[in-house]
Amino acid sequence: MLGDKISFVLPLSLNESSFGNKYVYWRSDTSEVNFLRLERFLISFLRCFRQSDLGSFLIVCPVQDVTRASAILTQVTSDARYSVIEEERYLLKQLPGSAGFPLGVSDGEFSRR
Repeated sequence: MLGDKISFVLPLSLNESSFGNKYVYWRSDTSEVNFLRLERFLISFLRCFRQSDLGSFLIVCPVQDVTRASAILTQVTSDARYSVIEEERYLLKQLPGSAGFPLGVSDGEFSRR
């Protein structure tokens, strides 16, 4: 929270590895539906969450998704409290058993305890 404001972090991956699981093949394909889902989520959040209570809204995603996520965000809002950053900028290393998601941070801004 920033003072009496609430901040949100939305981890986002529009394309994931299925790790050979034939039942989740759809997760490895970045389709227009994924982008539409993000757009609808943001529109709903803007309409349903009282914006005067918002501190910041940070979308954290892999580098390959930053450009498209930023374009969608720009279409939905020009509010500077909303931003997109690449996860590689903050995450250091992949730990065994982390299912491919790297844990740890480069600048100490975030940490996993």
